[in-house]
Amino acid sequence: MSTRALRLLGVAAIGIVAITLPSIVLAQAQPPSLPVAPKRSEIIASGGFLVPGDQVKKMYLGNTVYRAWLVAYRGFARGVVGSTYFYDERHCQYTYQGRLVEGLWWIEGDAWCIEARDSGKPICGLTYETKSYTFSCNRDDGDICRTIQWVVPGNAENYRPK
Repeated sequence: MSTRALRLLGVAAIGIVAITLPSIVLAQAQPPSLPVAPKRSEIIASGGFLVPGDQVKKMYLGNTVYRAWLVAYRGFARGVVGSTYFYDERHCQYTYQGRLVEGLWWIEGDAWCIEARDSGKPICGLTYETKSYTFSCNRDDGDICRTIQWVVPGNAENYRPK
């Protein structure tokens, strides 16, 4: 292969990396395609499994968890994406209706629980893993898994804990 051909090949390779690299980085915070909201029983029947609480804690701690709503629920439309940063073993920050909220979080058995500091009312969820998705299912509110979730390492939204 000639020197000119090698140079052209190198320029083309750099161009491909320059074009694809930003989309790879940006894709981390974007939801995958949205499935239909499944029932927990359907997830298990299809080979999915409940992620144990100790693994959920390791998954969340120090990272940003994104959730995309699969159905309209409590003011969230299908496709809305929210994020939560779990900055230590007890505290988190998340956005809710356009404002940044400080929360407390903990593991209760296999469930993760979050309580806004000013609400006094925790919400607890279970995490189910399938080949294609990680689902987040409200523990105390029926059988439907209303969100998918994915984890991005670190403080992806650059939240500033108080």
